Amino acid sequence: MSRIYMGSLLLATSLLFATHNGIAFGQIDFGKTGGNIESGETGKDKKNKVQDDQDVNEVGGTTLGSPITYKYKAGMVFEASQGSPCTNIIGTVPVPMDFREQKVRIIEEIVPRNAKISYRALREGGARQMVMKMRQLRPGQQIEATVLFEVVRYSQQLPENTSIYRIPKRTPREMRFYLHNSPYIEADSRKVRELVKKATQGKENDWDKVQAMFQCVRDTVKYKEEMAEKPMRGALAALRNQEGDCEDMCALFIAMCRSLEVPARLVRVPGHCYAEFYLWDDKDKGHWFPAQVAGDEAMGKISDTRIILQKGDSFHLPESPREESLYVKELFTGSVKEGGTDPKFKFIQEVNGQQ
Repeated sequence: MSRIYMGSLLLATSLLFATHNGIAFGQIDFGKTGGNIESGETGKDKKNKVQDDQDVNEVGGTTLGSPITYKYKAGMVFEASQGSPCTNIIGTVPVPMDFREQKVRIIEEIVPRNAKISYRALREGGARQMVMKMRQLRPGQQIEATVLFEVVRYSQQLPENTSIYRIPKRTPREMRFYLHNSPYIEADSRKVRELVKKATQGKENDWDKVQAMFQCVRDTVKYKEEMAEKPMRGALAALRNQEGDCEDMCALFIAMCRSLEVPARLVRVPGHCYAEFYLWDDKDKGHWFPAQVAGDEAMGKISDTRIILQKGDSFHLPESPREESLYVKELFTGSVKEGGTDPKFKFIQEVNGQQ
C-alpha cells in the first residue's frame, strides 16, 4: 500500500484565502452558537464558548453594531479511481468558529453512513476544522460530506475613551502565540524595531503608540491592489519596497506591534485581511481591537462584516506538526495499492451558495 498525503496550501491561498481574486472563501475561525458542535468538543472549547457569550455584552472594548447573517457551506467530495480502492481516509477543511463579533451555529450536516465527522479547535486558538474519517472508498465510489452553518457577523465601533487602554504588563499565556515571528511577519527584525522606535517617539499613551505605528505603515507602504495577484511578500519586503497589498501592510503592522510587546494577529475574511491588536483596560481586562491597515477606516473600528475565516498567522496542524503555516490548509490523506491511481478530491467552501 502507498500513502497519499495531499495538503492544499495552493488551493487555500488561491481559492480560499486569495486576497488576490475576490473569491476567497477559505480559512475559518468558527465555533458555534445556538446549535451544537458536539463531536470532538473539549471542556476547553465549552469554556471558551461561555466566555464568548459573555464577551458579546462586555463592558469596554469595541461596541458591536447591527448583525448581518450569512449561510456558509463547508465540506469535501472524494472519489476513488476505477480499480483503485482507497482506505484509511482522513479529510479536513476549515469551518467557522465563534468570536465576540461573530456567532456560528450548525444548520445541517450531510454525512455518508460509512463516514464520521468531528470538529476540532487548533491549539493556536484562531481556527477550527471539520474532520471526516472513513475506512474505505470502493473503486469509482464518490462521497460528499458537507455542513451548513449560519454565521451572524457584527461590525465594531471605536470605544469612546481610548486613553484607558495599555500594553499588558504580563502577557497572558494564550496570547504568547501573537508576540513572536510568523511566516512573513518578522517581528524580531532590527529594521522593524528601528521603525517602531521612530514611529512611537514622544508618545506616552499606549493607544497612541499603536496608532502611531498604524499610521506609520499607511504613510510608509503604498497600497497596490495589483500586487494581490502575486505571492505574499511580508513585513520586511513591504518596508524595503514601500509598497504592498493588504497582506503585506498587515504583516508590517503586526510585526511592529509584536516588537513593542503588543499581541497582534492577522484576520482573514473572503478576499481580504486586516489586523487585530490586544490591549488591557484600566481594570486589567483584555480586549482585541481591529486595525484595517489597508484602507481609510480609523484604527479600532471595522465596518466590514464579511465572515471571519481565520484569526492568526502561525498554525501547526495535527497531521503535519513540524510544518508552520500562515493558513489553515485543507487536507486529504488515504492509502491506495502500490501502483494504484490516486483518488480525486475537491473541497467545498461557499457563502450564501456562491463559490
